[in-house]
Amino acid sequence: MIDENLESGDEVKLISDNSPTLTGDVAIFQDQSEPSQTPPEMQKRMMNKYLQFFLGVLVYPIFLFIVGYFFFEIGWAIVDYETGVLVQWVVILAGYILGIVLGFTSGHRSFAWGIISSIVIIPILFIILFLLLIMWIASSDIPGM
Repeated sequence: MIDENLESGDEVKLISDNSPTLTGDVAIFQDQSEPSQTPPEMQKRMMNKYLQFFLGVLVYPIFLFIVGYFFFEIGWAIVDYETGVLVQWVVILAGYILGIVLGFTSGHRSFAWGIISSIVIIPILFIILFLLLIMWIASSDIPGM
């Protein structure tokens, strides 16, 4: 119990002396289980790894096909159709290789792995969609089928 004869400043000092306080270095409680390979200033600027993977799997290949189509039109307008197709596929292939190399060398490994997995995932999705289309046509009541 607190003595009533104490002044308010003495009362606070008496209570603070009797209460537990935190002292020492609390940095040991931080999670340091995984050492980082990037400097601290780069960690603040890097994107989420899942976002990088999504960009590598879906957005980057779509971007490459749009750019490839643009170069196809230029090649077709200047020379002929076959040259346009050749330029388109060279641009797409170079874009894939450049994206993978830059992804690994710049520290955006999830983006690079997303590009690599898009080489497998996108064709499998097209095959699945094609099979679903065939099943839908086969199950419909179209005369002559």
